[in-house]
Amino acid sequence: MSEPSSAYINDIGGDVKGIIGDGDIKGIIGDIKGGVVNQYIIAQYSEAEIHSRNLKPGSPYLGLNKFQPGDKDKFFGRERWIIELSNDLEKSNLLLLVGASGSGKSSLVQAGLIPYLSDQWGASQLVTIIFVPDNNPFTSFSDNFPKKYQNKASDFFNSPNNLTLIDVIKRCQ
Repeated sequence: MSEPSSAYINDIGGDVKGIIGDGDIKGIIGDIKGGVVNQYIIAQYSEAEIHSRNLKPGSPYLGLNKFQPGDKDKFFGRERWIIELSNDLEKSNLLLLVGASGSGKSSLVQAGLIPYLSDQWGASQLVTIIFVPDNNPFTSFSDNFPKKYQNKASDFFNSPNNLTLIDVIKRCQ
């Protein structure tokens, strides 16, 4: 790569210079915040090059729908969160995930954490119960509880005030 002419050099703050319009890269910009240099590379492709690319079937974006365990290959970029959640879950056996409505909590658990745990522990070791609590969360939970464990947990579902969720899980082990 040849040295760019001075017309391509932009002052982007402090002593940092950026190259604009050299080769395939149409811009490198950056800024300094508190002594940290942030650099962004902008690549620009021709319309013909974009249209010549093979399309991948399906979109990785589901709109307002949440990602499901079967969408794990579309659900990327959150590996650090998934590993942190898994580590937290292994320490305490309970995970409380709180966030704003629509922020991706369900997707993170269903397409991230559940497939990760299934891969780590083996699918046969993991019992997944997915439900949306309504006005009566215990009924919602009971309606979605796996049939093979119903008898062991019937006391809980018939009188939930006497037992805790931990009691139900211990009975089903």
